[in-house]
Amino acid sequence: MGSIGDKPALTHLPMIGLREFRLETHLILLDLEFTCWEDSLDTNWSDVERPPEVIEVALVAYDPVRDVVSESFASFVRPSRNAALSRYCTGLLCISQSDIDQAPPLKDVLAGLDEWVARLGMSGAPTCSWGINDRVLLAQDAQRSGCCDPFQACTHADLCSLYGMALRYPPARICDRDEVRRILGLSPNHRRHSALADAMDLVQFCRRLRDDRALQGLSAWS
Repeated sequence: MGSIGDKPALTHLPMIGLREFRLETHLILLDLEFTCWEDSLDTNWSDVERPPEVIEVALVAYDPVRDVVSESFASFVRPSRNAALSRYCTGLLCISQSDIDQAPPLKDVLAGLDEWVARLGMSGAPTCSWGINDRVLLAQDAQRSGCCDPFQACTHADLCSLYGMALRYPPARICDRDEVRRILGLSPNHRRHSALADAMDLVQFCRRLRDDRALQGLSAWS
């Protein structure tokens, strides 16, 4: 994605391909929620006074070889610039204003995140999400908060792009998460826009993507 709000802090995001993905033994599944307004997506958060600040972060430690989730990390985050959420934001997300009022700032959340990753011995493990926005926007918000990007040394698995290749999507067409869910017959996620539920939802997409035989004969046009 191009510039969103402030100048991007993440200038290069090393990606892993489909073959590499299927060889990974540990993944950090990542999902974030951000401050947003009704025009945020249409304008790409172009208003510098209303940047996409992290308000919820969730990580899931996943062993794709054994198909095991070992632990998870989740926290609400109190944004520094716009601590009062818009009505649109609270209506869209599973987050209330009181959740944010009681939440720690990003600096403290990232410190806890670093400790969690280190304790699990997963420092440097690839991150994995649907798209790259979560990695890009987290790096930007960390920069605004005077923090280091906790995943700056990590490669990234973009499930959106990987499924686009696996299901032979045309290059110009965005691989929609719920469309892929329908094609694969995966379970619905009844708590969309809850960061932990969305991160856990990635497990079934990772599981299916590792099985080349399960994808044979499937395409975006099935």
